[in-house]
Amino acid sequence: MFESWFESGLEPEEIQGAVKQDGVLMIILKFKGQEEPVLIPATEVNQRIPQMVIKFYEERLYMPKSEDEDMKDWRRIPRGLDN
Repeated sequence: MFESWFESGLEPEEIQGAVKQDGVLMIILKFKGQEEPVLIPATEVNQRIPQMVIKFYEERLYMPKSEDEDMKDWRRIPRGLDN
């Protein structure tokens, strides 16, 4: 068996989420050709596919559109509601 999913030869397809497990941030990652996503420590995912990680967080980051809006009101807006 391989030491890491990244050594399996499978290509990462999509980051589906992130969770904390026993105090460790884990990334829910789907690989092409696999039906079920797997949990991988964020530290490894950050090193192996940094651009996919950046895209994942950028898609979920809310920033006020103008300086007049309350800068303290940063929050996650569910996909589809962030027009």
